[in-house]
Parts: sequence; structure tokens; C-alpha cells
Amino acid sequence: MEIEIKTGKFWVLETRDEKANTKYIFDTEKLAITKMKGLLKTIPADKIVILVVDVSAKEWKINQVPWQTIVTAMVNE
Repeated sequence: MEIEIKTGKFWVLETRDEKANTKYIFDTEKLAITKMKGLLKTIPADKIVILVVDVSAKEWKINQVPWQTIVTAMVNE
């Protein structure tokens, strides 16, 4: 599988549940949040995180997407 990073960023959705410890990679924040919304039906919210990885500079930056951003996006869908 290959993903082209056009914006200098990609998003990683990680489940940290004992049933499902999985990572998904997305090229947009919206897609990551949409996937998260579906997973919330079976996995508790405190067991899911979305990380944004910024590879636009020599040193990569990794930050967790704030819950405020996630909830706002879910409400606006």
C-alpha cells in the first residue's frame, strides 16, 4: 500500500482497546474523524486517539488532535 502525502501531513487513528489495538492512516483529518465516529459504536472514546503527523519540515512533528476539534467536526457533519 502506498499513500502520497500532498499536504505535508497525515493522520493516524489508533485504537488502544484490549479487543482491537489497531492503527489506521489517513490523508485528511476528516476521513480520520469519520472512521473514529464509526469505531465509537464498539470502542470507548478514551481508547481511541487521532494523531497528526507533520512531515513538511526536516524534523517530523506528532501531535494529538484535540477532542474539541474532533467533536466540532462530528457535529458539523
